[in-house]
Amino acid sequence: MKSNIGLSIIIVVAILGAVWLASTVKQSSQDRRVGKTEISDVAPSTVNMAIPADRASYVPYSQEQLKQSLTKGNVLLFFAATSWCQTCIGLDKELIERYTEIPEDLTILKVDYDRDAELKKKYFVTVQHTLVLLDPSGKEITRWVGGGIDLLLANSGY
Repeated sequence: MKSNIGLSIIIVVAILGAVWLASTVKQSSQDRRVGKTEISDVAPSTVNMAIPADRASYVPYSQEQLKQSLTKGNVLLFFAATSWCQTCIGLDKELIERYTEIPEDLTILKVDYDRDAELKKKYFVTVQHTLVLLDPSGKEITRWVGGGIDLLLANSGY
């Protein structure tokens, strides 16, 4: 009788443990999906929303933005960013918070590292948070990976 009670307790504990583990794994998976969705939904629009149009020196990459910057004779900086890269998110926030420190003749184009294969190939970008500095004619001046706005300004010659 005692062994049946002991066995029953073990079975009940095992079932409860399996149910708890399954619910924890499911919730963790949902948290990751929700977190990623929130970041990717917010990240692309934050650049446009936070910086006044007359000081649009940090903008999402597009062919139109590239042409406008080259026409103005601006120095260009491609910032290969992702929605899941924590250091990219950090630099993105820093650029938005400190946009007044970005020189008016420097245009930072935020390139989607995950989606823009053409630019990655053209500029040999192999890792997110790569920054590629180009002169007004589109010729590469320098490149580096990582860092904040202070490093960005120093490497850009400002």
